[in-house]
Amino acid sequence: MSHTITGQTQFRSMEILTAACRRLGVDAPRQGQHKLYDREIEGHGVFLKGWSYPAVVDLATGKVQFDNFEGSWGKEEELDRLKQAYATETMLAALRRQGKSAI
Repeated sequence: MSHTITGQTQFRSMEILTAACRRLGVDAPRQGQHKLYDREIEGHGVFLKGWSYPAVVDLATGKVQFDNFEGSWGKEEELDRLKQAYATETMLAALRRQGKSAI
């Protein structure tokens, strides 16, 4: 039985995803095949703190797949932190495009 969950977050930008990882102090996403518990999937793997398997982002669809076995292999709060960091970096990028800065 699979424990894989597909989330609704729209991760669309590699630049912003990389900045979000930097903000969280985790390694930059790695493109390639990534092993989850019961299968391998293609995408950008983000290795969140304390997680046994990466969260794998598909920039074409904006979706993230992960397997944390209801928190046993990683706290979902870490994925929530990634989503928050991504939203923050999205806002900062939009401000930069408008020639503004966040203080």
